[in-house]
Amino acid sequence: MAMILVTKEDILKSFSVSEQRWIETFYKFRYLSKEGYGTKKISELLRVSINTLNNWKYRGKIPPCAGQVNRLEKLGLLPFKLDLNDKKVATILKIGFFVYGDGHIARNHWKMINLYGRFKDLEKLRDELRALDINCHLKKEIRCSTLHIFDFVGRLLIALGFPEGDKVNSPTVLPKWLLQGSREMKRLFLSIFFGNEGGISKEGKIRISINKTAPLLENGINFMENIKKLFEEFGVGTTKIIVKRCWKRKSGEETYSVQFGISERLSMALFYKEIGFACANAKQTLLKNVFENLVRDYLHKCNERILIYGQALELRKVGNSIAEISRKLGIADSTTQAWCRGAFKPDYVEKKEELFSVLNQER
Repeated sequence: MAMILVTKEDILKSFSVSEQRWIETFYKFRYLSKEGYGTKKISELLRVSINTLNNWKYRGKIPPCAGQVNRLEKLGLLPFKLDLNDKKVATILKIGFFVYGDGHIARNHWKMINLYGRFKDLEKLRDELRALDINCHLKKEIRCSTLHIFDFVGRLLIALGFPEGDKVNSPTVLPKWLLQGSREMKRLFLSIFFGNEGGISKEGKIRISINKTAPLLENGINFMENIKKLFEEFGVGTTKIIVKRCWKRKSGEETYSVQFGISERLSMALFYKEIGFACANAKQTLLKNVFENLVRDYLHKCNERILIYGQALELRKVGNSIAEISRKLGIADSTTQAWCRGAFKPDYVEKKEELFSVLNQER
C-alpha cells in the first residue's frame, strides 16, 4: 500500500490561525446548511454576517484558504500518496525535484511556482500538467523561459518538504521519504537535479554546484554529501566536495559555491546508463555524444594495452629477459616483472571487463 505523505489536515495546518478559523467556520456552514438550517439561524450560530454567508452559498465566494484545499482535493492530490505509478504523483514529484534546482516557490499566500529553463524542456512539463488539469502558463524567452504553475501546488510541495523561497539564503534538506525511498524515486530526483544544476564539458567532465551564503555553508555541504550518498547507491563514484568563494549579493553577503564532480570512466558509464540529465535535452544529447567518444577512445587504449600485455607474456615464454621485454615493448621493468610473475594484470584488462558489464555490450 502506498504511503500517505500529506493529508487534508496537513494542508489546513499550513495556514495562519485566523485563516484556519475561517476554514473551520466555512465547513460548519456547509454542515449546517445540509442539516436544513436557514441562513439567518446559521448567521446567529456562527456569528458571521448574512451577506458573507450568501456570498458563500450563492456567489461561490468562499474563503480563499478553503478554495485552495478544495482545488487540491478536486485535482485528486489529497491525500497525497507516494506512488510513482500514479501519473499525478510522478508529475508533482518532478516539479518538486525541479524546485531544488532551477525552480522557486513564492513565499506568499498563493505559493506560486516558477520553473526556469529551455522552452522545449519546459514545454513537456507544461503538457504533463495540462493533461492533469493543473493550471500553468509557459512564458517563452530567448535565453531562459519560465513555467508558472498555479492551483496551489506549491503549498502541497512545501508540505512534502520541498524548499520555499530563496534557496541560497535558506536551509536546504532532502525529505526523509526521499532518502528512505525506492531506487526509482532516487533516480528520478538525481536525474532532474543534475539536469538543472549539473553540467558536462566536451571533455566529459560532469560537475554540479549549488550556492549558499556564509551562514548556510555547512548546510550546503551537508546537502551535497547526501547527494553523493545517493550516487553511491548506484555505484557512481564522485570527487571530493570543494568550496569556492563566489559573489557578493546586493545585501553585501558573501556567497560560496559548493561543488563536486564525476570523472572516473566507469562512474561516467553508470551515470549515463542509470541517471542521465532529465528535463534537459541539450545536456543529455551532449552526454550521449561525449560518452560514446570516450568509450571508443578508452576501448582503443584497452585493446592496445592488452595486446602489449599478451606480447610480454609470449616473449617471456621464449626466454627473453625482463630488460629485453621492456626495451622491445617500451614499458617499465617493474611493470614487465609484475606481469610476468602474475602479480597483476594491466588495469585496462579489469576495467574493460567492468565497462562491458556496465554497458551490457558483447566482447
